Amino acid sequence: MKRTTTPARCVAGLRRTTAFTSAPLLRESAWCILVLFLALLIRLGTVFGSSGQFGVLRGFETQAVADSLTTTGTFSNPFRYETGPTAHLAPVYPLFLSGLERLLPEDADYERAKQVLSALAASLHYALLPLLAVAAGLPRRVGVIGALVGIAMFLLLPANVRPLETQGSWEHAWAALGIVALSILAARTFRQARFTTGHAVAWGVAWGMYLLLIPTMAVVFPVWLIQLRISDCGLRISSGGVRNPRSAIDNPQWRGPAGPNRASETHGKPGEAPAVRRWLRFAALSTACLLVTLAPWTTRNWLVLGSPVWGRDNLGLELHVSNNDCAAATFAQMQRSGCHAKTHPNASPQEAAKIREAGEIRYNQQRLREALAWVRSHPARFTGLTLERFALFWFPEVGPGAASYPLWAVTLAGFAGLILCYKENRLAAMLFGALLLVYPLIYYSVQHFLRYRYPVLWVSSLMTAYALTVAWQRFKAGPTTS
Repeated sequence: MKRTTTPARCVAGLRRTTAFTSAPLLRESAWCILVLFLALLIRLGTVFGSSGQFGVLRGFETQAVADSLTTTGTFSNPFRYETGPTAHLAPVYPLFLSGLERLLPEDADYERAKQVLSALAASLHYALLPLLAVAAGLPRRVGVIGALVGIAMFLLLPANVRPLETQGSWEHAWAALGIVALSILAARTFRQARFTTGHAVAWGVAWGMYLLLIPTMAVVFPVWLIQLRISDCGLRISSGGVRNPRSAIDNPQWRGPAGPNRASETHGKPGEAPAVRRWLRFAALSTACLLVTLAPWTTRNWLVLGSPVWGRDNLGLELHVSNNDCAAATFAQMQRSGCHAKTHPNASPQEAAKIREAGEIRYNQQRLREALAWVRSHPARFTGLTLERFALFWFPEVGPGAASYPLWAVTLAGFAGLILCYKENRLAAMLFGALLLVYPLIYYSVQHFLRYRYPVLWVSSLMTAYALTVAWQRFKAGPTTS
């Protein structure tokens, strides 16, 4: 009788030698260091090979606020024209740039350091993928191959795309590093059901600091908390249950006389509180710590701007700029048509004057009302723009001809890898799938920038590596007979 080897059998056999608890820390560190060295070497070649000049790249909102912090000590004036105190940006990255400016007052030294540090952050987030793979119960080689896929994509994409990782004008390279680190923390929390007070505090504070860097990731926090409850109770995602519970979750409740799909109410330790109560306590404490971490910035905005903005206050502006009679799907199209110059205060002195007169909070509230009114009166046009931005988020045009094909290929292979991963390791698939599902939602409603994809681009690289690993194992095993 002839049977074909399935991806599940291939990966199950491969995982026997790569269990979460079996890999020595020294070996994981060696792989991380090797990937970091290779990735950083290539990116530094881009930084120092592009030109011999390092003039400060001004005109970006982050740099404008950093300059304001350095020269006046105030978090103000994010645009080319003076507009006053602001919460247009989250505080962490402008504060970081301002500190770097104070440390290196010479423009060339500052710009060189900014780009080198951005290259380091981009390299580090790929270097951590082997650790993340092991933490999530995937083979270590998946993380290594995922990092190499990211390095190869950097080399294959057009030169005009590479500053996304090395320029440092925006926070997205650091945002990618931060979400990889949080993913490692989340995977370990999920797999080991760490509901202690210390882990709840660490979870909340880490998330609070991260949201002060990139507030649009806030939608991921509650989703991951819910997934933590699902993983803790051993919930069967489908009627067929989990095909390989040991690869899906390393939790005592998945073992015992009742079988792998038994969902007990405790962790099997005498005297412990029921699991749901422990999860609620963990969720409440971590959320409280997150709010405490956000409190100084929220309080500042309440006192200075008159509104308790916890992250950024620019939603109204961005929705209005991206959804109006002259709007297009991408920033480049908006710039060519002149729509950006008419609607955005970084290009329009008239719009900047309105912010000075009304104040940033009232200006954004008015722009939000106008954007929502336009969406209600132009449903077909808004739907068309949203669909176009959705397509561009996942399959962007990065250059002429076949320049975009490497990125598109990794995107498609990443989706295929996520499906394969769901069949074998639902914990990892749900963890990474949540990022790809909820993080981009806001970006489907605003003008497209390639940098918006970057904080989660590593997920596509990692899942591409998973798909390649399964394909290779199937090829090596071949059909067998019994």
